[in-house]
Amino acid sequence: AGVIGEPITALCPHGDICLVIGCKSSLWILRGDPAYGGQIDNLSHNIGIVDKFAWTYVPNVSADNSGTLIFLSLDGVYMLGAGCGASEPISISREKMPEELLHVDSNLVEAQLTYDLLDRGVHIFLTKKDNGETSHWWLDWETKGFFRMQLPAGQQPTSSLFYQPFCAEDACTILGGRDGVLRRFHKHRRVDDGKIDIQSFVDYGPVLLGDQAGYMDGVLAEMQPITGGEGQVLVE
Repeated sequence: AGVIGEPITALCPHGDICLVIGCKSSLWILRGDPAYGGQIDNLSHNIGIVDKFAWTYVPNVSADNSGTLIFLSLDGVYMLGAGCGASEPISISREKMPEELLHVDSNLVEAQLTYDLLDRGVHIFLTKKDNGETSHWWLDWETKGFFRMQLPAGQQPTSSLFYQPFCAEDACTILGGRDGVLRRFHKHRRVDDGKIDIQSFVDYGPVLLGDQAGYMDGVLAEMQPITGGEGQVLVE
């Protein structure tokens, strides 16, 4: 009891007096000063953190100034409530995306999570350690929706952080690319720095066309996408 039996993959400060300790398949919390009465408690024997930067915080109001911890486990994206009284982690992605974010291998992929204060969401970067491409994800924190994002092989992010300057208009997530270039996201740009059009898409559905009881069928007769300007598309 009180001994962590797995190799440690991540250390996450959780408020002023607690430290969340992540392993591949378990999660622990150190409450208090380890040299003065502190103790280590287990939060889960099944859910852990896959990599050293595979976690971030969503701002939250709590007694000890901590936030909600968001992290990537072998079972997908999970969250841990604010404060030292946190108990078991809660699944976020498994109910919506049962395959895409499962069993991420940290030997092949470097996982990074960064919270974007400006757009209120979590960037989930999964960069291959070789020169290959992979999909990254945006988690909209207000809707809990996941959106796929792809970058060219030479621009895969090897580091990321949210930059909060004195001027709020310049706040942004900065990516350090594999090619040694720093980049940021810009919502008004339609082309990337190589003058290539940025492609966007939406998977719409599934939609229940009949009633909940299943006694009536429905038919989708027509769908009309309409360009709304400024890169927006409206669907009637």
